[in-house]
Amino acid sequence: MRASFARASVCTLYNRRRGAMDALSIRARIRMMVETGDLPCEETGKVWAGRGSGTHCAACGEIIESTQIEFEVALSATTMLRLHRLCHYLWQEECQTPLSP
Repeated sequence: MRASFARASVCTLYNRRRGAMDALSIRARIRMMVETGDLPCEETGKVWAGRGSGTHCAACGEIIESTQIEFEVALSATTMLRLHRLCHYLWQEECQTPLSP
């Protein structure tokens, strides 16, 4: 199930060769950001989903279009993480995976 979901969704993160970033590349980027602390894993458990609002995805950096699903994750009372559907899924998985030594 994991692989089929990842193949079905492609984020539009810029890639010089193909114009889109595949799930493995997005996962690698998210993993790096989590390891460096650029993308936190702490969340309050409050998550909302709806139409994209034109903001940038915290994971891939691309705009979340109004035709896409945008996940909003409350990190604190004043901080909101906004992610594409696929980026949110991959972020959750990477945050559950222990960091490499």
